[in-house]
Amino acid sequence: MSHRHHTPMIEEVSESVAPGRRRKTAEPPVERLERMVREAEVARITGLSRTTRLRLQRDGKFPKSRQISPRCSAWVLSEIEAWLAERVRG
Repeated sequence: MSHRHHTPMIEEVSESVAPGRRRKTAEPPVERLERMVREAEVARITGLSRTTRLRLQRDGKFPKSRQISPRCSAWVLSEIEAWLAERVRG
């Protein structure tokens, strides 16, 4: 008794577009908006005390805070993330 192996045919699937209709294109990626973070969040993210961060900032070794109102300053989150990534890389 002979055994035949049946190999299923693989059909090439092509996406057809009805006449007069346009093929959908991929949406462009949404640009990430910058986010400002306040003192408590920067302390939580970095693990550094306020005094240490301000000293590093003064020495140009930590991102500078931005004045966002007369009595309020904050840091740009992407700058804090980049600073951390630099430390992780060595």
